[in-house]
Amino acid sequence: MLDLEELEGCQALHQRRSLTLPQLLEAWRSSQYGGVAFRNYLAYEYGGQEIGRPRDVQEALSESFAVIQRLLGADRRPEPVPSADAIGA
Repeated sequence: MLDLEELEGCQALHQRRSLTLPQLLEAWRSSQYGGVAFRNYLAYEYGGQEIGRPRDVQEALSESFAVIQRLLGADRRPEPVPSADAIGA
């Protein structure tokens, strides 16, 4: 069984490197990491390669962040903080 993080990694590898899930699973089983968890294999083999997230996941995250920023008022430019001279200090 694969968890969501592993599936996301597989989807990103498919989009960026055209690797299929069966190819990834076979490469894992036949690698020196065949005895470790699949997530560890992905980290050892592809970690640090800036594969990114799958496009649909990245789009959903960007949309969620935009909503959160809007709700918190973080999408507006901050007002300038008055200087100490301006407030009579």
